[in-house]
Amino acid sequence: MKGISRLRIALISLASITVMTIGSGIIYLESESFGNAMKRMISERSPRKIGIVGDFSHLKIYFFPPGIGIANPKIKLERDNIAKLPIDGSIEAKELRASFAPIQMFSGVLKVSELEVSGGAVQGTLYSELFKSSSKPKPSTRLSWKELFQLQINGVHFTDTYLNVKAELPGSGQEQFGAEFVVKDLLLKKEKFSNREGFGSSATVRAVRLEVPKSWGHPPIQEANQLQWNIQFTDQGLELDPFTLDVSGVHLSTRGKITGNLLDEREDPSFQAKLEAEADLGSFFLGNLNDDQWSGEADLHADVQGKLKNLEETLKARFQVEAKNVVRAQITASNLKAEGDLDLNEKKVKVRKVEIADEAKHGSAGRVRITDAEIPLRFDREFQVPVSLEDADIHWLGGAVPQSVFPIESTITGKVQARFTPMKKSWSLHLGTDLSLDHFA
Repeated sequence: MKGISRLRIALISLASITVMTIGSGIIYLESESFGNAMKRMISERSPRKIGIVGDFSHLKIYFFPPGIGIANPKIKLERDNIAKLPIDGSIEAKELRASFAPIQMFSGVLKVSELEVSGGAVQGTLYSELFKSSSKPKPSTRLSWKELFQLQINGVHFTDTYLNVKAELPGSGQEQFGAEFVVKDLLLKKEKFSNREGFGSSATVRAVRLEVPKSWGHPPIQEANQLQWNIQFTDQGLELDPFTLDVSGVHLSTRGKITGNLLDEREDPSFQAKLEAEADLGSFFLGNLNDDQWSGEADLHADVQGKLKNLEETLKARFQVEAKNVVRAQITASNLKAEGDLDLNEKKVKVRKVEIADEAKHGSAGRVRITDAEIPLRFDREFQVPVSLEDADIHWLGGAVPQSVFPIESTITGKVQARFTPMKKSWSLHLGTDLSLDHFA
């Protein structure tokens, strides 16, 4: 019994010493003194002028899941750097964490299962020299699909990270294009989809803001409240389910796929997508165009397809638009419905049906209908639009002008042929024999 007791005491003592030793080692590895020692060693063994300055406070050791973290990392890249890249910027984060399986170290390969950046800020400038072609021969940098899977990092995860990137455009007199946004959550990782290796990505990005050069004009949308996406990417293509965009007054959702290897320059990938949009017209025009004369609600549904390499010649779309209570200045429409097809190859829009209705002052709804009209996108040839009127209020059709010039009341019923002449760049109206004025006063 005494032998068993002594053995038990020895085992307990050994376990206690081991735990204390490991605990003391972990405490030292996570201490600032060890961090300072690591920084001194790296500084002494690095070239004096590399254009990259780094700092961190201490290390963190994780057991579940196993990994190592760098607390408060700070990296600054100077324009005069060892890689000769015309870039300067800085990266700061609350923590940079790498998760891995320690048993892999015995095989000589340390495979990171996930690299996580949290509470970070990335700011940088790309100078115009980066986009200029060089006469010096460069080694091929094209990345094949197989080479992607030789990377020893299975996934990258960003949380609560702010990015502010500017690019100096070549030949533009130092004009810059900028983008800033906050990555609430972004995950990119290797996965298998239907027994094929690929990448999956999901993200929520907020407070997106673009800064465009003055020479680009004034794009209607330069800010977005939120972007979200869920992507599956393999050597057979890309699936998007969904991609959503929220801007002032508009919610856009897209689901679709690209068929073809996007990393193979010899292929010509095709795409198909379904678009849905909901818009508050008042908020959209006021928030993006500073126009306060609009109000109403609109929905858009569209099926889009085409080829990525020749989008301007292959894009086709079938669309449906529905709107309610639309007001533009003094022009109103209680209901609007439109259906049509867009074909960039033939450079035209085929309007299958347009119907605009509004409550007339005389008890019945006034309507305007357009059917089977083809409109060239460039307005470079003559075309006609058949218009059918039914109890259409003359003030509603012309807005505020007839009401201020002609103080009369009337509705119009009948058919009108609207014709556009490119030589005169003007419209002309041809009235049908059945046109009539009702409720004239």
